[in-house]
Amino acid sequence: MLDKPLGFNEEQVVVLHIKDLSKDPMVFIRALEAQNPVTSVGMTLQHFGYPAQAISLENFGLEGTAEFVFANYSYLQTMGIQLLHNWISPNADTVRGIVVNEHLYKRLMERHGSIEALQTFQSTQPLEEGQQPINFVGVAADFNYSSAHETIGDFAFWLDESPNRARFTHIRLKPGNLHDAMETIRNIWGGALSRAGTQLFLPG
Repeated sequence: MLDKPLGFNEEQVVVLHIKDLSKDPMVFIRALEAQNPVTSVGMTLQHFGYPAQAISLENFGLEGTAEFVFANYSYLQTMGIQLLHNWISPNADTVRGIVVNEHLYKRLMERHGSIEALQTFQSTQPLEEGQQPINFVGVAADFNYSSAHETIGDFAFWLDESPNRARFTHIRLKPGNLHDAMETIRNIWGGALSRAGTQLFLPG
């Protein structure tokens, strides 16, 4: 169990639990990305192991529900989650859409045969007021979102760049002097890490 591949890379990752989003978190994140010790920064409303939300698969033509989390595209890169299929336009300024895991993708393909057929099926489904058709932007290799003892099921990432996704900000650091890297983060945040509104999780 200890040697089982999890499908993501938790080493050298610092997680900031930001409870107060009254400041624009993107200013903080852009400053982090410019620092030498930082490889990448990703945002999500939930960290690994945190209870995910559920989405009905009825509009996908399947029974049951899938677990999903709100995140941004950089979060997948930061956590080393492999994309088996990537339908994101290289010219896209921002990424907005859904990435399903391989388990759910196989179920969808068994039901519809292709992404195009799935999108055609979706176009026939009624939408509630304010809803928009789901844009499929990729397929992620299966990974253990919660316990490695549990069977991998249907899972999806709902991606966009909304600032509220900074609730759990994930920072991947280069190997090296961890103390200096942490001091860099603290200096950028301006001492806010010591306040009750923010919690810090050290790298694995």
